Amino acid sequence: GRKRREESLRQLENHLEESYIPRGRRWMVLFPEGGFLCKRRETSQKYAKKNNLPILENVTLPRVGAMRCVFDKVGPALKNNANECQLNNKS
Repeated sequence: GRKRREESLRQLENHLEESYIPRGRRWMVLFPEGGFLCKRRETSQKYAKKNNLPILENVTLPRVGAMRCVFDKVGPALKNNANECQLNNKS
């Protein structure tokens, strides 16, 4: 549930700070589904139905928590990017 997800994100953040960043790593692979299809499909489909999203059979909807955590820790500063995104959204 939510507590487990939040704890997993804290563990990922800790790993980034203590292992990934100090070693100067440059690449990372994340699976946007957030787990194995056989374990995630039912939950993904319920979420999709509730939120009027497509019901997927062979993949699940992406889960963005881990990606957001990685971007927050090692991604580019958002100050400059936020202005660029706002300009792009207005056009």
